[in-house]
Amino acid sequence: MLSNLEVYGKKALFVMPEYNDNVYLSYRNVPFVKGALLSDMNTYDVVNADVLVLTESAAKIFTEVETETEA
Repeated sequence: MLSNLEVYGKKALFVMPEYNDNVYLSYRNVPFVKGALLSDMNTYDVVNADVLVLTESAAKIFTEVETETEA
């Protein structure tokens, strides 16, 4: 998957809306990938990552929250 996204070898932050055991077990063995829940993201993790990977559902939630804070 990382090679398909062209992020292999880069520090990637994989953001999910909710905990998924299968995803956690998959990325924990890759040294340059860190996973985070959308609710637990912090500025350091985002700035420290070379690539930010959001699941589709995490992107929708992020957009909704961002729109609500602007209103």
